[in-house]
Amino acid sequence: MFTDSKGRRDSIQILADIITISQEPTGKTRIMRMANVQYNMFQEYVEALLKMGFLEQNVERVKRNFTRERYQSTARGMQWCKKVFDIYAQLRAQI
Repeated sequence: MFTDSKGRRDSIQILADIITISQEPTGKTRIMRMANVQYNMFQEYVEALLKMGFLEQNVERVKRNFTRERYQSTARGMQWCKKVFDIYAQLRAQI
């Protein structure tokens, strides 16, 4: 994750953080807390990741009127994430 970055993270870094956190099925609250994003931003980023096929959503019924949403990164998402980390590592090495 990009916790060692100085200043604000860009959208690419936040997307990569969400994918990394979601390697195992993970709930919204945990992702938002660990990626340090607010709910409205979380919704935007997750929607984009789902459309790109980098994240998948699983909804399970826990009780009669209660469902639980879990998100998990896909192999495609993890490949993209690795490329992002490699690019940022190369940029840091040049600075």
